[in-house]
Amino acid sequence: MANKFGKIVSEVGEGAKKIFDKSKDLLVSATDQNDDGKLDLNDVSIVADNVSDVVKKGAGVISDSISKFVDDMTLKALGPITLDDIQDPSFTLYKFI
Repeated sequence: MANKFGKIVSEVGEGAKKIFDKSKDLLVSATDQNDDGKLDLNDVSIVADNVSDVVKKGAGVISDSISKFVDDMTLKALGPITLDDIQDPSFTLYKFI
């Protein structure tokens, strides 16, 4: 009985080791950016550069959106009279006052 139990534990340990090795290989192949077969500082650097580019693009989009919003709010607050307003038949002089 003890020998059978030891064999089962040994097989479970071997199975877990195989799963761990496969997982490690998959992780390395997924994160290996320079295709040298190992995960090293160069791979981390490449990933960091890619993340930095994505963050910069996101910040640029947010900045553009905020700038457009501020411009729209300024235009709305100032309420300027445009040439189209003056040429509109419903325009009257009291809008200047």
